[in-house]
Amino acid sequence: MPNLKSLLLLFTFLITSNFYSQESCGTRYTQNNEVYENSFSNDAQYCLKIKFHIVRKSDGTGGFNPSNINSLAAHITQNFENIGITFINIGFDYIDDTSLYYIDDIKPSETEFNKLTSTKNNPNSINYYIVNSAPYNGKANITGRNLVVKIDRVFTDTTPHEIGHNLSLLHTFQGTAEVPGCAELINGSNCSTCGDKVCDTPADANNGQINGYNPDMTNFMSYYTTRNHFTPQQILRMKNAINGAVNLQAVKSNQCKSITGENSVCQGISTAYTVEYLNGTGISWSVSGSLQIVSPATSNPVMIKGTTNQASSGILTATLSTGETISKVIYVGAPTPYNGNNSNSIWARNSMAVDFSFIQSYGATSYTWNIVKLPSDLPLATCITSKQAKFYNNNLQTINTTLPTVKIVTGSCLGDYLVTCTAKNSCGNTIVYERYLTVGRSGTSPCNNNISFSRFKIETNPIKGNSLKLIIEDKNKIDFLDEIKEDDNTSNIVQGDGPCEGPWTISNYFREKKLEITIYDMNGEKKFFKKINSNLDNEKKSSKSEEVTVENINLAPNKYILSIDDGNQLQKQIIIIE
Repeated sequence: MPNLKSLLLLFTFLITSNFYSQESCGTRYTQNNEVYENSFSNDAQYCLKIKFHIVRKSDGTGGFNPSNINSLAAHITQNFENIGITFINIGFDYIDDTSLYYIDDIKPSETEFNKLTSTKNNPNSINYYIVNSAPYNGKANITGRNLVVKIDRVFTDTTPHEIGHNLSLLHTFQGTAEVPGCAELINGSNCSTCGDKVCDTPADANNGQINGYNPDMTNFMSYYTTRNHFTPQQILRMKNAINGAVNLQAVKSNQCKSITGENSVCQGISTAYTVEYLNGTGISWSVSGSLQIVSPATSNPVMIKGTTNQASSGILTATLSTGETISKVIYVGAPTPYNGNNSNSIWARNSMAVDFSFIQSYGATSYTWNIVKLPSDLPLATCITSKQAKFYNNNLQTINTTLPTVKIVTGSCLGDYLVTCTAKNSCGNTIVYERYLTVGRSGTSPCNNNISFSRFKIETNPIKGNSLKLIIEDKNKIDFLDEIKEDDNTSNIVQGDGPCEGPWTISNYFREKKLEITIYDMNGEKKFFKKINSNLDNEKKSSKSEEVTVENINLAPNKYILSIDDGNQLQKQIIIIE
């Protein structure tokens, strides 16, 4: 049976929120990726057989814990059953070969990948190989039957990503970061022939929302961190491949056997679950996690209940007399609690629309969103409720919805807001999202790219490691502004593309010797903040220089916005952390 750790991994990977993914996919582009005839409906249901191969050392040690196979099968089902594709687990075996336990292929070589995927290969199923290490998180044949996933990535979005390749899907950034292939234009005019050849996935350069790109940053086939869905046209492409690709015909099951029933249960309340199309096949039920069987384990339907009302989960597994197993993830109790960081703030200019979203909370049937204005020390005019941030569709500060996403209009009342979301189901309510929203005028943006670093310089950029060295130069070239007029146009709501749509100005409110160092991601979210001392005297404006080291940054390799505020000047620069 799967242990608690594997169950927690299964449910926590989807609520991790970072901007850029560390995904590394070894899947190679192939010219054999035609889109098969679009004669099949997105409503169609398909079953695919899948077999798992656990790679161990030659002496039989190491490798994926076989007791977690049902959890892995349930993880796959959870990501595909809502789009009409289910998987039948036909079992697992072992491959005891140290040379394949540690795959070390160097791109573009595929020697070891090909050797592994030809070992104990089942011609009538998708073959899922689990290795200890590889130069990639996962690798698959495009429109094929084989995929390889590192052991520490099986319960993440790497698995549906690689299976998506098996079913003919390309990367959303195809052609921009991979060769061959042509890139999709930002306007999408060549979407059917370039990029991923799917027109409802926006053009993606694999750099986020920058330079005019507005990619789908939650798509399974992207390289961003929070990935949770396929688009309708991606689904259609997969189903067309299932029907039309010669090498996928053998993996289809004649009868779809799946577990039907609710996706969640509460403590002490019995709920029925059924496997259809048994046709006399024997069945035996088992559970793990916070589930309990309350009827005979050989009955169909079977009755189960939750053993707690705290947010948790379990796996319900049906083992058929044919040897096939079918697993379903069942959520138990109130919705998944919030595990984010309240200190992270999203900056937005006044009178613009901002999107807030997070991954669907497990067990939730509805959501209540709230906006609360927080006390502020900014010199505000009358900050009446009508001028505060509101939800776009109802002009209120509370909204009930079935979606984990909303649009907020910032208004003209500056300062800090707390945006919260409470998930609800029949078992209870849970605060699942909290995030600060800072509304400011032009000039307070964290990403003014119109300002040169005349006073502050970075010793090296890109930055290597977890520290950066600033060189502060006072060259008597600083213009101190006592007052600045800023645009306070609140008559039109502007759909901005983040905090960097500019242009921005600089204000001078105070002077001090403490430097405020802030690092934002390219979406304007604060990732690092620290105050450090400077020995330079702003008033004397001497020509001396000073070196200051900012340590313990600890950010993932990516592009960021560095903001430095000395109380006199607010300066920004794009930095790259390697």
